Amino acid sequence: MQKIILLISIFILSHNIFAKEMSCFPKAEFGEGKNGDNLYERTDKLRPESMSKIDFDNLVIINADTGAKTRINKANNNQFYLKGSPFNWYYVVNDSRTIVIETSVDEMQTYSKILFCK
Repeated sequence: MQKIILLISIFILSHNIFAKEMSCFPKAEFGEGKNGDNLYERTDKLRPESMSKIDFDNLVIINADTGAKTRINKANNNQFYLKGSPFNWYYVVNDSRTIVIETSVDEMQTYSKILFCK
């Protein structure tokens, strides 16, 4: 029994060690308010050096500016979400997880960001 527990523990640890953390940089960012406010738009000022890190295997996003780790939830293989306050965030990814669309929608505004990951 102890050998089985040891083998399971090693499997779980090795899965976490080899999880693929992706570096993601913003390619486009935009948002609109219900009252007509233009919140964001695509700009050449988005800096590739300000990369967030996303680990879809361990369900963690690491903030590019602060380094803070945030847990996300998995809806299915290509959809993830984060319940937050005041906004809920939704992530849709391609099969290779190299393109991510980050979206938030509430009663008054919508926000989206397209990220390229490697």
